[in-house]
Amino acid sequence: MTTLPALSTEDFPAAFEAIHGVPPYAWQVRLMKDVADFHIWPTAVVAQSGAGKTAALDVAVFHLALSAGKRERSAPMRVVNAVDRRIVDDRVHARALRIAAKLRDSVGGNDAIGRMATRLSALSGGDDPLHVSALYGGMPLEAEWCRRPDQPTILCTTVDQVGSRLLFRGYGVSDTMLPVHAGLLGQDALILIEGDSLTAFEETLKEIDRQRRTHDGVFLPWGWCSLAICKPDGSERPFEITPDERADGALKERMEVIKPIAMPQVYRYLEPEIFASHGKGLARHLKGRGVSGPVV
Repeated sequence: MTTLPALSTEDFPAAFEAIHGVPPYAWQVRLMKDVADFHIWPTAVVAQSGAGKTAALDVAVFHLALSAGKRERSAPMRVVNAVDRRIVDDRVHARALRIAAKLRDSVGGNDAIGRMATRLSALSGGDDPLHVSALYGGMPLEAEWCRRPDQPTILCTTVDQVGSRLLFRGYGVSDTMLPVHAGLLGQDALILIEGDSLTAFEETLKEIDRQRRTHDGVFLPWGWCSLAICKPDGSERPFEITPDERADGALKERMEVIKPIAMPQVYRYLEPEIFASHGKGLARHLKGRGVSGPVV
């Protein structure tokens, strides 16, 4: 058996920076260490909008790389990011593709991301460290994610898509594939729920977990975590950013940035070209006021 290159939680900041060009926030590093030390995800990661909750993807993939080669793997093979708003999922999908591309280019390297990529590739016995799929309503059915149960995967989807499959249903899924989809999502998967007010879905996941625990058999790692702005009701193990972490460097600057608001008469800007022109004008105005890299 090929010996895998060494990797530890201390390598996470370097691997993260190699992928995204910036170091992780202190709370993201602490989340990584907590997950690696206790082999379980919190029931919720609670943080303000813009604080970097989507980095849970990076934590989950790095945790899987840490678990590669161990007799009892504690990290799920599939990371499922489930949202209730398509626009949010597009952003997550772009991040997942960036992670996968960087890992693919780094296989065999001796740096942190190279060792991470090599360990992930060993899980499937191939040279693809991470597969990324998108599963939305109204799109052609993407079946690549369900072809191999041993392929590290990020699946970007919506609550209704993943929820229906967990319950042996599915949009456009044949009767013969329903148990395959349910099995791949009900075993060896981490479901990250991005958004608040999804109590019904969380209750469904709790019941699925209870049903899993009442049956004997081989059980692979499985769980879920809410990425929320507010602490969900009844959350037993929430992960919250500390005041010191919130006041730290780049995160403090991001959370406290001034966000001016303009309220034009909307009816004047209903045409897309006029609306876009107005937005560009606002950006130029902000830049003139000394705002670097203004975003409208």
